[in-house]
Amino acid sequence: MAPNVFGDPITDETLKALPEYAIKETITSEDTAQVALNRKLPIPDIPVNVLGYINNATRHTLKLVYDHDWSGHVDESLSYPQKIENGQWGSFLHIGDYPPGLFVRQSTAAVVYYANNGRIGGFCKLLFAWHSGGFIGQNKVFTVLKNLKVLNITGKLFEKN
Repeated sequence: MAPNVFGDPITDETLKALPEYAIKETITSEDTAQVALNRKLPIPDIPVNVLGYINNATRHTLKLVYDHDWSGHVDESLSYPQKIENGQWGSFLHIGDYPPGLFVRQSTAAVVYYANNGRIGGFCKLLFAWHSGGFIGQNKVFTVLKNLKVLNITGKLFEKN
């Protein structure tokens, strides 16, 4: 059986082994379909995890200022790094949850880091956002680096400290 096929096939022999069909002379297509429907497996619970990496090559330290989860949560043992020095990689693990009303896990979140932009008195915000899960081909990643005094995410303003 292929690794992406689940359950046992329901055949005439399967039904003949059941007490309610043992004495039935003719097994119909409707009978096998009804037994298959009654034995339907639940949708498999497929985990959705995002292992994120941030490489700091800015010559300055990145400092975490904000994170927001729309769906899912960060794993406490591998949470967002509070600071990432120049030349370092930061990593995190975001675990998908079930959004309200949906039957598939999703990991949808964003983090914002604050850094010196290399100019005198210049600072910037770096936004990293993603969506993973749901259906194949719908994964998305978004990053932006802005020399803004204010960055608006989900209605919350982040002002320069």
